[in-house]
Amino acid sequence: GIVGDYRESGKSIISCANYGVVTGTENSVGGIAGDFGSGTIQNCANYGDITGADIVGNLIGDGYICNLNNVLGTGNVIATSDTERAGLLVGRIQDSSSTASGILAYNSSAKLTINKIEQTGNAVKAIGKGSLTYPEKIKAFTAEQLKSGEVAYLLNGSKSEGKLAWYQKLLGADADAYPVLTAAEGNPVYKGT
Repeated sequence: GIVGDYRESGKSIISCANYGVVTGTENSVGGIAGDFGSGTIQNCANYGDITGADIVGNLIGDGYICNLNNVLGTGNVIATSDTERAGLLVGRIQDSSSTASGILAYNSSAKLTINKIEQTGNAVKAIGKGSLTYPEKIKAFTAEQLKSGEVAYLLNGSKSEGKLAWYQKLLGADADAYPVLTAAEGNPVYKGT
């Protein structure tokens, strides 16, 4: 979606969003990066559906050492082959020293389809194959939670002032259904009582 192959070491992708549908006919397809070497993906979101043969994810298709910090995936993920390397956030993480910080949020209503079979129950995975240190940072949110501003607030580290990355217009005909990375007048999210 943003970068096809980003295998350089120690690089970062920060504050990027993909809204488009990404379709690949091969392996390693992601909304932010198809292949990601080692580094950080921070304050990034994928909103579009992602399709590939194998190693497919909302954010990253294939990652080696991934440090994911405050990211969001809302699109459906479709792997056209029979694979275990497809997930609602990342298709595969190769190195177990990969970490999660902040929160790694995804839409609990998004569909994970593998070889034409929609996954259900425990077969639905955020990380298809591999793991991250601090897996408790990975959280599924309902469409209502995503629309409410709760997730934008959490992605900002539970703060509403100072330097923010995430915003959301909550009211009106042009309200945002999900947190966004675009600052506009009237769209910082504050915690209600």
